[in-house]
Amino acid sequence: MFGLMVRTNFSAAHALRSSSGELVEPLHAHNWLVEVHLSSEKIDETGVVMDFRVVKAEIDNIIALFRGRNINDIQPFGELSPSAENIARYIYEELKKRLLSDINIDEVLVWETEDFCARFWQGEER
Repeated sequence: MFGLMVRTNFSAAHALRSSSGELVEPLHAHNWLVEVHLSSEKIDETGVVMDFRVVKAEIDNIIALFRGRNINDIQPFGELSPSAENIARYIYEELKKRLLSDINIDEVLVWETEDFCARFWQGEER
């Protein structure tokens, strides 16, 4: 297997909410870091899984919606709590729609701070 990892970041605010929709914390901002790990059984004719710049551009297109905003105001986070876990799943699902089927998204990590991170992946435990 071959793998690669791309990081990018954005600044945005959020406030977690309960399943009933009630805010459970005050609105606050983070400088979020997004880390995406990809893999493939093969590499292309240039010797890469996928061009780093192309992967980063796709991730940046997904998170552009969040930049400088309150994530609670963006769907699906109008109803879904904008936790790092849910944001990681959202990025994973959106990226999956944009990549070739032979590229695996091993995991998406979303860091709220340098100490706190959540991740999303599908399949067996990593």
